[in-house]
Amino acid sequence: MALSLAGIGFAGSALLAEQRMWLSGLAALIVAGGWFLYWRRRRACASDAACAAPARSMPILLTVATAMIAASLLWQPYIEPWLLELIAGWRE
Repeated sequence: MALSLAGIGFAGSALLAEQRMWLSGLAALIVAGGWFLYWRRRRACASDAACAAPARSMPILLTVATAMIAASLLWQPYIEPWLLELIAGWRE
């Protein structure tokens, strides 16, 4: 039973891998919305003392998310071929 569930899990990940560009684009839109809301709240709270400023961790988390999306978009055309050549060089 565990092997059949693992097979279903791998098949699901294969389907998601085919949709990498669409999912990366959707993630980019969501993170862009996060940046927009962060800057809007930061600007609004700069003029209003009663407003709670955004958390200090928010720009760090948004930066990490942005870097992960950039890596996902650059992975297949640039990073993966370079890593495969590097690994092939180690084997020789």
